[in-house]
Amino acid sequence: MQDTAISGGHTSVWPFSLRRTHLYSGSYEKRYLLTVTIQLNGKIESIAEGTSVSALLALKSIVPAHVVVEKNSVIVARDAYPITILNTGDTLELLRFVGGG
Repeated sequence: MQDTAISGGHTSVWPFSLRRTHLYSGSYEKRYLLTVTIQLNGKIESIAEGTSVSALLALKSIVPAHVVVEKNSVIVARDAYPITILNTGDTLELLRFVGGG
């Protein structure tokens, strides 16, 4: 296990790119935020564990009707966005179609 310090807390890097972050409130209560690492349109990003495609689109302020989501080279049905959970190592492409001539 590899440990690295970050501002405002302590991060332990787990295998498979899972990250446990300790956050401290004013009462010194310890909270944990697990993150997973994905590739989104060619860029590596860390997101909260359990994030769905719908939640990711909301975080990025993207209207679901304006994009097609490809997860690990498979198109995700729009009605499956809320139940499609992102995991470490997933590759996502958000495709926008532009009309014109």
